[in-house]
Amino acid sequence: NDEMNLRYKTNYNHMTWLQRYIETVRFRKIDSMIENHTSLLDLGCGESELFNHIRCDTMVGLDISENCIRTARKLHPHVKFLVGTSERLPFKDNSFENIVCTEVLEHQSDQQIANTLKEIKRVCRGNIILTVPNEKYKKTVKSLLI
Repeated sequence: NDEMNLRYKTNYNHMTWLQRYIETVRFRKIDSMIENHTSLLDLGCGESELFNHIRCDTMVGLDISENCIRTARKLHPHVKFLVGTSERLPFKDNSFENIVCTEVLEHQSDQQIANTLKEIKRVCRGNIILTVPNEKYKKTVKSLLI
């Protein structure tokens, strides 16, 4: 929701050089895992930073935050963006060759995660790429740098 967006929002341009580097490496890794660049759903797309690093023939972003989607549409007018929940995806079965769901599941309850994963499996016909933060690693790196 928009409240969560404000809490976790990290504008890519206002990150430290190290944060930008880590995010760029993460996005490049995700791109390298995509075998067929025909279609991509970015589930929990936020303001769509992923689409600055990855190109597919058909790109769709979905997020629960209307504010994020509004910003994403301005940044990437060639991408289709929808406001919605990962637990009830508004797509037909096997709609996407690739689904990326990065840094989303850690914000959900166990039941929401189960519903989200079931929906991802339903609408994906190819690669599913999921990431969640490693809080221990993030804290260790942060303590070394501060």
